[in-house]
Amino acid sequence: ASKAETMIDYRHLLQRSIPSANRTLNDAIGISVAECALTIDDVVAIFAFTETGGTAKRICKFRPSVPIIACTDTKKTCYKLSYYCGVKTVLVDRVTDYLRYDDITREVALKLGIKEGQHVIITSGYGQKHGSTNTIRIIEI
Repeated sequence: ASKAETMIDYRHLLQRSIPSANRTLNDAIGISVAECALTIDDVVAIFAFTETGGTAKRICKFRPSVPIIACTDTKKTCYKLSYYCGVKTVLVDRVTDYLRYDDITREVALKLGIKEGQHVIITSGYGQKHGSTNTIRIIEI
């Protein structure tokens, strides 16, 4: 499986999915996250903070080249997201506390074997109504 992953043309998959994207902020974030994962060599994962799973599902639609780690505070969302390709779910506390995202990301990343010095993308909604993803940040673990 690892060998096969290296043969997938993620840039082509992204370019092929863009025409079917909705012209919304959420899909623009999904496209941008997938593009960042392709552009930055040492990005190893995308952390999507989500209550209902919508953020992770929208990113999944654009087939990023790295795994999506969906951080949620409900088991129902964990179960629902287990059906999506490339998405791993993690149950965390206080998924709506934006100030804790970096700490939660570092803690989860280290538990998953991501090494210090590697980069991850964090995406979430901040200061918006429920269901609105509007933030992309890249941090070093």
